[in-house]
Amino acid sequence: GNNLSIFREAFPSHDREGVVGRAISQGALRNSPKSKSGAKQFPVGTIVRAALFALLICPAPLFPQATAVVEISGVVTDPAGSSVPGAEVKAVQTATGLVRTATTEANGSYALSSLPVGPYRLEVSKAGFKSYVQQGIVLQVSMNPVVNVALQVGTLTQEVDVSANAAMVETQTTGVSQVIDQRRVVDLPLNGRQPTELILLSGAAVAAPPSDVASSKNYPSSTTISVAGGQANGTYYLMDGGDHIDWFGTINLPLPFPDALQEFSVETSTVPASFGVRGGAVVNAVTKSGTNELHGDLFEFLRNGDTNARNFFAAVADPLKRNQFGGVVGGPIVRNKLFFFAGYQGTRISTAPPTRTVFLPTSDVLAGNFSTLESSACGKPRTLTDPATGAPFPGNFIPPSRFNAQSLALLKYLPTTADACGKLLMAIPDPQHEDQVIGRVDWIKSERHSIFGRYFIANYREPGVFNNNLLLTNRAGLLDQAQSVVFGDTFTLGGGAINSIHGTFTRKRVTRGPAPGVPPASAIGLQIADSPGNFPDINVSSHFETFCGTCSHANVNNNTFQFADDVSLIRGRHQFGFGVDWIQSRLDFLVTTQQDGSYSFDGSVTNDQLADFLLGTPANFVQGNPTRTNPVMNYFGLYAQDHFRVNAHMTWIAGVRWEPYFPEHDLDGRATHFDPAAFAAGRQTRVFQNAPPGMFFPGDSGIPDAGTNRHLANFAPRVGLIWDPTGGGRMTVRASYGLFYDLPDMQYFDRFGFGPPWASTITITSPVGGFTNPYLGFPGGNPFPQPSPPKSDAFFPPGGQFATLPIDLRPTYMQQWNLTVERQVGADWLFSASYLGNKSSHRWVNRQIDPAVYIPSVCGGRPCSTTGNTTARRLLTAINPAGGALISSLIQADDGANAEYNALKISANHRLSENFSLLVNYTWSHCISEG
Repeated sequence: GNNLSIFREAFPSHDREGVVGRAISQGALRNSPKSKSGAKQFPVGTIVRAALFALLICPAPLFPQATAVVEISGVVTDPAGSSVPGAEVKAVQTATGLVRTATTEANGSYALSSLPVGPYRLEVSKAGFKSYVQQGIVLQVSMNPVVNVALQVGTLTQEVDVSANAAMVETQTTGVSQVIDQRRVVDLPLNGRQPTELILLSGAAVAAPPSDVASSKNYPSSTTISVAGGQANGTYYLMDGGDHIDWFGTINLPLPFPDALQEFSVETSTVPASFGVRGGAVVNAVTKSGTNELHGDLFEFLRNGDTNARNFFAAVADPLKRNQFGGVVGGPIVRNKLFFFAGYQGTRISTAPPTRTVFLPTSDVLAGNFSTLESSACGKPRTLTDPATGAPFPGNFIPPSRFNAQSLALLKYLPTTADACGKLLMAIPDPQHEDQVIGRVDWIKSERHSIFGRYFIANYREPGVFNNNLLLTNRAGLLDQAQSVVFGDTFTLGGGAINSIHGTFTRKRVTRGPAPGVPPASAIGLQIADSPGNFPDINVSSHFETFCGTCSHANVNNNTFQFADDVSLIRGRHQFGFGVDWIQSRLDFLVTTQQDGSYSFDGSVTNDQLADFLLGTPANFVQGNPTRTNPVMNYFGLYAQDHFRVNAHMTWIAGVRWEPYFPEHDLDGRATHFDPAAFAAGRQTRVFQNAPPGMFFPGDSGIPDAGTNRHLANFAPRVGLIWDPTGGGRMTVRASYGLFYDLPDMQYFDRFGFGPPWASTITITSPVGGFTNPYLGFPGGNPFPQPSPPKSDAFFPPGGQFATLPIDLRPTYMQQWNLTVERQVGADWLFSASYLGNKSSHRWVNRQIDPAVYIPSVCGGRPCSTTGNTTARRLLTAINPAGGALISSLIQADDGANAEYNALKISANHRLSENFSLLVNYTWSHCISEG
């Protein structure tokens, strides 16, 4: 504790969290007892000193073992420039001792594929030539350097030793990519230490509006980023080669904190056929692992009022207090064989919450005296109307004996105020905690066989607040968890063939809702069905509100399994790639928003909202079934690709990916299809006897389980050309074209669960039974709770809201093309310019197919079209009044939307050398999107 507090004092006004936090860990290094600098030691506590000693703190990097589609290739020649066949080429990962070997082909070419990222030494040997050794090669994720070797005549005992990193120019793939390396991940100041912010540094990437894709139903650090005109959720995330997607919204699961993340790449525009699932881009992240030396790191990042700058327009400094702390450690279990890595980060956030203004009943009001409240002292003067007689209340006095018993019972859960107008300032506490833990083990079983396993868990806690005050329930509580397990196995089959297997399991669990102890509706005597754990949403307009729609209890749980197998095979000038990818995601979705019951008091009865509430006369009441869906999504992908080296200057790439579309289906048959012709003919479903005509469900003839047909003939070709004008790997011109399919998110289909008969909702305007018993006089009485799943005689309320799918809903796809010129200058500068173009087809949008028709005329001096006769003016009501009365809204998916994107991306990149790195991107883009 003493050690950390000294660093807080050392940087009292520093506003860059990354620098403050790194200074803490590196400062402990420089002033540890083993320091040779002679600097004065800090008074490190016993626990901290023991931890430092145990971890053997050292700033050296930790390198991952996960294969991430990385390879070294090139050509071996003799002094005359002729090819050298049969030479042995060996890549040695210097941090772990992993060895991968290949033999040059007849044309002198070699390729070492499926390599882990990290530092390497390349060794080339052939009888009659001096041995060649190149040190300092660092492989990065999704980068495939060419290392050409010119052997010198001599003996094997003689050695030519070169120290140089590999060329930076991409000569093996045609996509447009950017690597965010480990130094940038760790050292750049990130708000909240969220690595996804670095995606925006890759160029052609912009933060996209979250809409409903990223909400309280997702992990809080999930984000929406559009890359090169892709959809906001069109980016596919991989971590250590495994699927890392929250399939509810097809956005990212949380990425590990920077100290546990080695690096990642952002790749777009005609990526290889080995990638599919999403059409926008691929983010390929790799976590750290241990090496032959024990390394570790301790850190703390602090943000509070002492270090925060004040916004120019603010009266005080930002009150946010954020403390992020933790550490990582990695090293050998068995040298050159077995390695471990582990890390932890804790985040604690507190802040002064925003102040809200509410207006509550005063003591005068509770005594029936509204004279002050309705005077100019509290706003615009008003006269209260007696709903029983239609005459004014004399002196704006309402006899307390007429107050509703349930309204008065609610007041015991509300604070009091001494303000004459009922004004009260309040704030809802909002503490936020997160803990991340990561661990992995890497095993180099032999020169031909390596295995790794990694586990990551993130827990987020933002608990709800009650404290016997229902006004505090306006903020939803969140208890979220995300887990990821990845297993990888890479095996050299011999003859230039390598097989890589990945098995992945992810689980996202979102638990949303109020704090424990919130009373049910029956606690104050309301005669409606209780919603377990919830209280009704009671909105007294302009005064106060209890609860809220998104504050209700909800579970959104995704379990996802993935199996992927990739084979790389070298035959002469051909490098073939084959693979299969299977993903299954299961969603357990429960939202109780509609079950809670919602009352609205708007002053339409007495001319005052608070008086309406105390008299128990709501303007309307809404309640329904809980919303539940249990869909299953299956994805299957199969690909083949040929990487053909024509000569030293030209490479062709051709591949195809097959991605048949199997629409997700609900295990309880939640899906709807509307047939206009059947509606006009009065033909009804055989599944639910009370359904509107023309509305059909799984179980009816011709209706698939998903409500729409599958599409099997989804072939996605990819072709590309790479031209190296000099043959030296320092300049390339690349051009390519590809087609990519975009899977819909699972959330798109949850709309079925919100409609009849699964989640029927009833709206009662000016209920006869008032606040206490809104179902009084309702035909059939209170219909809730309804059984789930519904029976064949399920209740369909008047004016139901439905979603429907066409039987043949075509999947979204994107055509992409690009032209890129790259040039390396010197040892560490890379300049590039890319034209990127794409066109998205069959984007899904929603269309109202039962709109209310406007009547452009006047009836009795007033417009004929009003909100009161909306249902009577709908298209379906005009065709069949009885059937149309059961439908108030009918939304149908429309696959006819398109989008076009064109961009110029210019970049300059100086990789880290001489303590300096630089990345500059400029993108000019033009995007037109329908929907």
